[in-house]
Amino acid sequence: MLDSDFSPMNQEDCLADLHVRLFSQKKSKTDPLYSPGKVGLEQEAFSWLRDPKNGQALHPTSLYEGQRPIARLLWEKCQAFGAQGHQFGAEDSLRIDKISFASGDNFQFEPGGQVEIATAPYPSLIELERQLKWMQRILEEIQEENPVTFAQIGTHPFFTGEEIGLQLPKPRYRHLQGYFNSLHPAGQQMMLQTCSQHINLDLGEEEETQQLRIGVAQVICPLLTAIFANSPTMERKNSGKKSLRSTLWKNLDSKRTGFWIPEKGDFSKKGWVEAYAQMAFQAPLMNVKGVDDRWFGEKITWAYWLENEIEDRKPTFSDWENHLSLLFPQVRMKGFLEVRATDALPRTWQLVPAAFLSGIFYSPHSLQAVWELLAPKMNSLNLLCQKASDGLMDDEIFRIAKEIFRRAGDGLQSLPESFRSKEQIQLLESYFEHFTAKRRTPAEELLEKLSSNKPLIY
Repeated sequence: MLDSDFSPMNQEDCLADLHVRLFSQKKSKTDPLYSPGKVGLEQEAFSWLRDPKNGQALHPTSLYEGQRPIARLLWEKCQAFGAQGHQFGAEDSLRIDKISFASGDNFQFEPGGQVEIATAPYPSLIELERQLKWMQRILEEIQEENPVTFAQIGTHPFFTGEEIGLQLPKPRYRHLQGYFNSLHPAGQQMMLQTCSQHINLDLGEEEETQQLRIGVAQVICPLLTAIFANSPTMERKNSGKKSLRSTLWKNLDSKRTGFWIPEKGDFSKKGWVEAYAQMAFQAPLMNVKGVDDRWFGEKITWAYWLENEIEDRKPTFSDWENHLSLLFPQVRMKGFLEVRATDALPRTWQLVPAAFLSGIFYSPHSLQAVWELLAPKMNSLNLLCQKASDGLMDDEIFRIAKEIFRRAGDGLQSLPESFRSKEQIQLLESYFEHFTAKRRTPAEELLEKLSSNKPLIY
């Protein structure tokens, strides 16, 4: 990091910052000895008002307007637990966009009014599950006391982007909307009509472990999309895909989404850092702080700004941080691994991806085995992602999914009992037997619920 957030940067500064801040991790003295690594989860949910008579969806909820604004309902619940509200906007129109707890857990809001549970990183799956259930219970109480449904699904099954609208009008999101709308209709759909689940995992201390985990995180993403697909519908129509959300992201902006693969197969840590930097340098500027709601065109990239002034100034560290936060690859580096390939899942199953990945990443034997299995696929990840949007229909994806599920189960079993419970191992096995072994995903189950015309309540 530079001595000043406001000092002009060059390419060497950017590379040094990535290496030290985003691609390094030191074990904290307070980390429990039993923990093979920390794990966190970000889970998004749609909300809508439902008919109290038959439970059917009536119209989208609003974050800040109307009789039951979601931000107010959630804030009223959370105050009893000593939560802190974080506001944005002018003094005459302050609005809460984040609710944080002393534990490090947060509720946050997304542009289309989606509610996000963002847990702190916990040293065990046991502790993660406890906190996740506690935060879900807060949403359940709101749902029980109001004609509001929270649905944890990858794409909105009912309402259009125009009906939902941009509900979080921060400058950042106005810039996002303008930028994406200029590129592809998927931009508005991604912002307003999708929900995902992110799994946050330790990078590790040893360089060999770091480069192996980064590689596995990249190459496993298409399999995660296929195994946990849960977004078959949008605007009351069957899309024909099991993970429409992944298709929308793929069509969005190839310069800031997808994968960052080192040239010439250099999977050393240096190779990974340089690949991430290359993605960041070539991504068009989406938002420059202090500049009105506009973007500068595809040719005005970070690399361009490093060499040329914009609005009479060169980029600073603060600009660099902002630019990095507006990259949306399948795996985002944050001093840990943020794996972003999974649709939002219903409560019953939403801990499974974290258990699945913990069993692979925190078991050295499983990590190495999965790398050896998937590394040959590194140059065909975009094709695999395309196939993964159909769930487990592709024969190759189905075969690999069963194999890595076995590796995940073996790895989870090998971890300390203080990290994972027997019930969590059983949950992972149940998911495999209920879905993957039968070549099914939650998307098929969701389609069955929607076709029955019963209230969709998770």
